[in-house]
Amino acid sequence: AGLAGAWSLVAAFGVAPSVDDCVRCHEPIGPQRAVRFTHAAGGALCEACGRFAGPGTRTLPPEARATLRAWVSGAPDAAGPLDEASARAHQRLLREFLREHLTDGRPLRAF
Repeated sequence: AGLAGAWSLVAAFGVAPSVDDCVRCHEPIGPQRAVRFTHAAGGALCEACGRFAGPGTRTLPPEARATLRAWVSGAPDAAGPLDEASARAHQRLLREFLREHLTDGRPLRAF
């Protein structure tokens, strides 16, 4: 619930990550595809753009994309419960995204 609420706030602030369209070329990305995710650019990269992504990207599997999509769209119940490893991965994704877009490089000590 905390992660869903935090991503919902990120979306309300207008800085939600793109999970369905490539942030570089704007091509739609099928929902069942794993993608490279870049915090700096603001979301998912298609396969072609992901090949040229430098450091600082991580792979986002389809299940994680679906969860994130539900959270930023305001439908947290659509995501379902997370196992411990997935919850940690989503917390890390949120922390890194917030650090990139909201902190001017300063650490999030209270996170």
